[in-house]
Amino acid sequence: MGVVFGEKFRRAVDYAIQENIPFVSLCCSGGARLYEGISALMQMVKTIESVNRLKRHGLLYVSILADPSTGGAIASYAALGDVIIAEPGALVIFAGPRVMAARGFDVQEEKVRSDSLHRFSKEIYQDLDYYHNIRGIQEIATRKEMKFTVAKYLDLYCRVKPKIRKIPKKKKKAKSTAAVL
Repeated sequence: MGVVFGEKFRRAVDYAIQENIPFVSLCCSGGARLYEGISALMQMVKTIESVNRLKRHGLLYVSILADPSTGGAIASYAALGDVIIAEPGALVIFAGPRVMAARGFDVQEEKVRSDSLHRFSKEIYQDLDYYHNIRGIQEIATRKEMKFTVAKYLDLYCRVKPKIRKIPKKKKKAKSTAAVL
């Protein structure tokens, strides 16, 4: 997640808001580019704020998690989707198992794979007060099924969302530049 990605993500969200259309993102990356320093870390803030603007406008945000989905990407925009779809077996964790092991933390890799997290997501609905707006992974889909799966959620959204008619902006009347004597 470098500076260029953050800006492109923000512009894509701006376009979705302008056109009043749902937004779909695909995460297949790790963390911030360390050599970009604080500028790369600030992209997490930029992407989170962009997702929040989408939600304030009532637009659907579908997040697709490919393998791997780690680091700053999963810590920011990728985990905030209204609908989260993951590839089977995708690694979904802030820091990878090797990094965690190097820091003295034992991570069972199968527990941070999408299939395991999807099973756990069903338990979230039993304690919504604790999890608040976090809903986990809604569905696992292979790459072959992904187009159909995303289309299914977009179709549902279009059917239940009230139609919002765009109101064209009024043209300002040109002021007369002639001097009155």
